[in-house]
Amino acid sequence: MGGDLKLLSIEENHQRGCASLSMLNIRRVDHPASGTHCWRVTVQRRKRVFVRDFSDGRHANQQHALQAAQLYRDKLVKAYPP
Repeated sequence: MGGDLKLLSIEENHQRGCASLSMLNIRRVDHPASGTHCWRVTVQRRKRVFVRDFSDGRHANQQHALQAAQLYRDKLVKAYPP
């Protein structure tokens, strides 16, 4: 299976200049073979898992995609508190 998929940890995101708390439940996905470059939000509440990708292309650039991912994550956590 390709093997080129790269998910960054919070620490790796932090090294790229992102504050770790603002990156809770958000990971960077860069998969050059498929042209996938996005931020992935993953939140689990009880037995339900919410996953959504925010692509750089659809949101104009990486920073706007990250902002959209953070807004989605914040709304999700508010709607489904731990």
